[in-house]
Amino acid sequence: MTAKEIQKRNAKAESLKVLLSEDGQFFVESEKGKILYNVILDDEETSCTCGDFAKNSKKDPDFRCKHMLSVMNAIPKREVENAIFCEKHVPKLDDRFMINIKQKDFADNPLFSNSKVVYSVYDSEFKKSLNPSFKKKLLIEGITKDDIKVINDASYLNLTKLAITNSDAVIMGSEKINSGLETFIEERGIPVLEFNGGDNYIDKYSDFYDELIS
Repeated sequence: MTAKEIQKRNAKAESLKVLLSEDGQFFVESEKGKILYNVILDDEETSCTCGDFAKNSKKDPDFRCKHMLSVMNAIPKREVENAIFCEKHVPKLDDRFMINIKQKDFADNPLFSNSKVVYSVYDSEFKKSLNPSFKKKLLIEGITKDDIKVINDASYLNLTKLAITNSDAVIMGSEKINSGLETFIEERGIPVLEFNGGDNYIDKYSDFYDELIS
């Protein structure tokens, strides 16, 4: 990196918010505040989940992205905020159930006003349908029978359709998935990140997320 590029990176690092999770992990917000990157800085590992680190650390093992610099700057200044991740506290099938529930603190929280739900589909189909009583467990405040009518038969296919219906985008986590789901996803017309098993998958994910929130 040139001296000008390093100066620009360092300036950006100063403005990023650093969060500390309940289990001691550091997360840093993206410049637009829409994505959290996991930063690890310890004796065993030094890394960040951003595409910039994935790309440049291959060339330079000592490379530090702006998210890592943010953590390094924030710790001595005590500018680290505590974070609680709802998915560890709220039982759910997918995030849209959490977003739709009315009269709850997180439902009307402005932090979720521009949230995007991305669902990953894998080749992990189970053969038997779940117990018919399963859908009754989803009838919590803010969820109607009409919202979950697709799982009158709680099969793998129908459960996945329910999740996709309530998602803004889909990631293909496996090279091959249920053919019925492929058709359903195509009919939905939402953004799709095709399966990528190469070394550059992190860059692909990062670019996909950036497009969704732009």
